[in-house]
Amino acid sequence: MKQVKYQSMGVKKYKPAKSLRLIGEERTARKFPNLQILNSYYVAEDGRSKWFEVIMIDKKVLSKLTSFTTQRAKREHENLMNLLKQKGRVFRGLTNAGKKARGLRFKSPQKRVEYVKKHRD
Repeated sequence: MKQVKYQSMGVKKYKPAKSLRLIGEERTARKFPNLQILNSYYVAEDGRSKWFEVIMIDKKVLSKLTSFTTQRAKREHENLMNLLKQKGRVFRGLTNAGKKARGLRFKSPQKRVEYVKKHRD
């Protein structure tokens, strides 16, 4: 007896275009519209969930800071204020997770080839 394998047999996995980290950032941005997402990082996971810590900035708190002890602190404050001018950073893929999903992590072709070789499935 001949066994036949139909095309519809088996499991077909559809990989999401967004990572769970990026989805978590977007959910956080929707829940807290007055805050801007700076970045996020992995914390833990179990069999069902993954947890990420999301770093957020409040414009009102940051704008009250005026006196700085060092030039470096003043420069970093200006950089954060410039980031706050970007509305909807998460939804436009400007965080680290968004850049990775869009394939912008490595600009030079050689580094991209090395990354793909190292992380190939």
